Amino acid sequence: MMRKFGLMVTTVALLFAAGSQADAQQPLIPLQKLAPIVPASPFKPAGPRIDDPFDFSKPIWTPPGKPLPSIDMFKTVGPVGFDKRKYPEERAALVSKKSDFPKLGEDFEVLGPSTGHADKVGKYGTYNCIAWSLGITGNWEWPGKSMKEFDKLYYKHGFKRLKIRNTEVKPGTEKAMVYGKVTSEGVIEVTHAARQEADGNWTSKIGGMALIKHRTPDDVAGPSYGDPLVIYVRQK
Repeated sequence: MMRKFGLMVTTVALLFAAGSQADAQQPLIPLQKLAPIVPASPFKPAGPRIDDPFDFSKPIWTPPGKPLPSIDMFKTVGPVGFDKRKYPEERAALVSKKSDFPKLGEDFEVLGPSTGHADKVGKYGTYNCIAWSLGITGNWEWPGKSMKEFDKLYYKHGFKRLKIRNTEVKPGTEKAMVYGKVTSEGVIEVTHAARQEADGNWTSKIGGMALIKHRTPDDVAGPSYGDPLVIYVRQK
């Protein structure tokens, strides 16, 4: 009897070890596969490491006592209305792109004119959404397509990536929401970034087109930019 019991224990242990090895060989989601990155001195992130997994199934964080929104809704507090009289031609050009930005509608404000793309500089110079989210208006910023490359860029400029998409306005901080699409291979490709303003609204530089203010990150989601994915934050 004792001999049979010993054989049973040994068999269970072997099966458990084999299962653990099989689990360890399972492919991870792209964000989990990112290698740790040491940020440039003297910045030392206080938040999650770059190789921390991000759970896209978690709902957006909201302050206690407020209703919990769905995964694709972002609640912010902003002014009652936007000034829709500025830059009428720029405004009309964006309104005409309903297929690219089906959620934007006409509830946005144009803050600045088109600047042209990196390969065709406009009369106002050139900068894009990523540059704007970093506080840069003098050049085009685009480190690549992968989350790993954008992690490096944002860490270089003093940002850290949050584990949850906390869109609450916090005085003394700057937040950037990064958007992306998932390829047929299951890899996330970054497409856009928006910056949160002190009034709770968000601003986006639409490629080489105008700089706009919109109410939520979800306003510019759609076929062109995909979905809002992660938030980066830094101290002002």
